[in-house]
Amino acid sequence: MRKIIAITEVCKNECYDDRTKDPVDIINDLNEQLLVLTGNTVLRTYMGMDKIMPEAFNLISERYNKKEISGVPTGFTRLDKYIDGLQPGRFVVIAGKTSTGKTSLALDMARNAAMREYPVAIFTLEMTYSELGIRLIICRFFLPQLLF
Repeated sequence: MRKIIAITEVCKNECYDDRTKDPVDIINDLNEQLLVLTGNTVLRTYMGMDKIMPEAFNLISERYNKKEISGVPTGFTRLDKYIDGLQPGRFVVIAGKTSTGKTSLALDMARNAAMREYPVAIFTLEMTYSELGIRLIICRFFLPQLLF
């Protein structure tokens, strides 16, 4: 508790004493110190809309004026055009009912990226390593899944 009080006291003093400092910087400093205190290493910074919007307009303009995607290609042309490939910092969720091909889709995306020499890692909570290997073989050689 004392560390929390000390961190917030420094923040309070910065607010009163250093009126030239940007409030967003004060919030970011406080956030970083609290994250370090909790052992959380994921740092989120706060950014004002005055900085976000020009960057957003620039990204839209760049995407409109170019023919190639900027991210890692999934191998699905229409999807890549829509999402501009897989982007750093973007969390992609593939959701659907059971047995609708979610794993096959994800494995195809991973295989397509790997074939273009992008590093790929696959994490699953539902399959063993051997089951995952079998799924990769099935997807690659278009084998009927009923054989396995």
